[in-house]
Amino acid sequence: MELLDSTQTKEKPATTSGRQSNPLFSFGVIADVQYADIEDRPNFSKTKIRHYRNALELVRDAVRAWNQPNERIEHIVQLGDLLDGFNTEKGQAESDASCHLLFTELAKCDVPVHHLIGNHELYNYNRRELYERGFLTGYELSKNNIINRTENPNGVSTDALHVSRCIKEASFKSFCKSLSACPERYPSYYRFSPHEGFRFLFLDTYDLSVLGYDTDSERYKKSVALLRTWNQNEQWNSPDGLGDKARYVAFNGGVGKDQLKWLRAQLVDAAAQNDKVIIFGHISIHPNDSDPVCLLWNYEDVIELLHQFSSVVAVMCGHAHASGYVRDAKGIHHVVMPGIVEVPAGQNGYATVDVYADRIHVRSTGIMESLNLEF
Repeated sequence: MELLDSTQTKEKPATTSGRQSNPLFSFGVIADVQYADIEDRPNFSKTKIRHYRNALELVRDAVRAWNQPNERIEHIVQLGDLLDGFNTEKGQAESDASCHLLFTELAKCDVPVHHLIGNHELYNYNRRELYERGFLTGYELSKNNIINRTENPNGVSTDALHVSRCIKEASFKSFCKSLSACPERYPSYYRFSPHEGFRFLFLDTYDLSVLGYDTDSERYKKSVALLRTWNQNEQWNSPDGLGDKARYVAFNGGVGKDQLKWLRAQLVDAAAQNDKVIIFGHISIHPNDSDPVCLLWNYEDVIELLHQFSSVVAVMCGHAHASGYVRDAKGIHHVVMPGIVEVPAGQNGYATVDVYADRIHVRSTGIMESLNLEF
């Protein structure tokens, strides 16, 4: 496994003569909104202020920008932590109200929204509740009758099936053919083909986690055992004294064996189809792209697998709240988006991503610099 970093590149899009001038497709990306209807508070480490109500305004600003006539985004990728764990202080009704408000704002873009699971989703809801509220996008987008559904298969009424309002009925069948959700009861990782020759793989980076599972489940017990192997601190969220194992904290998670098998199969198939692959997840899989504490428990397993396939061109994550970028020794670009909740008023931190045949241009807004990622 090679992790040596090449020189970081943050620059305007190249204008080399003969290059394709229009992207093949574009999409919006935003991370760590963490909205709650509460006053500003400091973060866990008391190093930054989180602007909880302002985060909703920044989502609205992003939606307005993506709806401009000169933009042609086809999807939105929401990298996780859409609502903050502090919503639970007022009970599940408050979580549901925030969820509905955020989904309503994002639905004002007439495009599919891909949601990833972050730790704050799991502070608010367990896995079944995420499924009931429409957070498991792989399932939502692959339901044959999603256009006309107002309830999920378990009969729980929900306003969160906003994806159905984001896809025109005439194109829905062909849209569903581009999806491949994992074969689980609550599929949380899946494939999506945004354009011929490209493949999006959405990972569940809390597949192994001490959050969101029943405490008597085997998955929870296995996750606790893994966490406590490296972290004996009384406070499970504390990385104190953990050294290079600082990632083993409760607000991180890992990718399980079944998901790794699924990922390998997808990469094998992508190579056979000559598809370029972009990976999305809440938690980073590279120790040098941002805060090394905010790192996938078993990042080595994932990155070692990715390095076996030249088709993987980029990985996009959130979670760390500070933007970051590194290109690893195999040429994969690792991009960490800033956390919207810590962006001060008057700025923003979303991006519009233009994908070309030979490069990706991340047109960032506000506190993050734009990136030109060649492959």
